Amino acid sequence: MTLDPIFSKSIERVTHYLNDQWAVFKKDYQRPLNVLLLPHFADPRSFHLSLLNSTLYLKQMFDQQLTRLYAPGISARFQLPKV
Repeated sequence: MTLDPIFSKSIERVTHYLNDQWAVFKKDYQRPLNVLLLPHFADPRSFHLSLLNSTLYLKQMFDQQLTRLYAPGISARFQLPKV
């Protein structure tokens, strides 16, 4: 008597059981995609980058760097190399 058919049938049953359990798990715990809530096309204004508050910020950063470079009395961490 050979045990091969018994083991094969057992492995097949366990495989089907695990596949079924995995499908149930994925169905229960997978986040739903809210595709219906997304627009099909983007508003053309969305393709333009606007940095409304960046001008003041960049100006302050550049002024701060220039002050550090050219004001010897201030702690200057950033200095140009001497030539």
